[in-house]
Amino acid sequence: MIENKHRRARSFWTGFGVGTLFFVVVLILLWFVGVVDVFPQSTDDAQVNESNQVANNEVLENSVFDNAIFDNDLANEDEDTDNKSDNDTDKTNDTSDTDNKSSVSSGGVTLTTARDVDESANPVGATELFDEDDDRIYVIVEFDDPAELGGSPTVTVEWSKEGSALSDFDYDLPKGQSRIYFYQNNAGVGDYEVVILVDGDEVASTAFVVE
Repeated sequence: MIENKHRRARSFWTGFGVGTLFFVVVLILLWFVGVVDVFPQSTDDAQVNESNQVANNEVLENSVFDNAIFDNDLANEDEDTDNKSDNDTDKTNDTSDTDNKSSVSSGGVTLTTARDVDESANPVGATELFDEDDDRIYVIVEFDDPAELGGSPTVTVEWSKEGSALSDFDYDLPKGQSRIYFYQNNAGVGDYEVVILVDGDEVASTAFVVE
């Protein structure tokens, strides 16, 4: 009778041990696949992770905002560049308008009226509108191809005011020289004209005003 009791006790503990082992194995498998959380996260750790997530989201949003600012800066820079280009174009057009007003080209000859000239006979203060206080009016004559003029042509300048002749002057242009200048003393307020002739033939003329 006692021996049977010992057998039943051993069978009970053997079954209990096998069942417990089986339960542990199943629990480990469920934890491994993520069905059961064997080691649940503490409330404090969860709050820390949540705070970190919020902080990361704020950083991401700020990065997007910074990128937006950067894009706006680029857009403004492009706009400034465009405006600058437009301003440069306007300045170029203004300069061209000034040149067109003070210079006249015809038949390979360009005439420019100016307040002075430099040592290379380039115009200084090119204009078609002079002041009564300007002592002289200069006209710069530029030939596109001096070789077409021949050996040593005679260049004549004729000045007139209000249709009346003021003065004239002849100059024998050396071979190969392409630029010369003439000047006329200011004769007071009025409308003027200057005519250029080569070997007696008119090749170009321009007008200017003294006020």
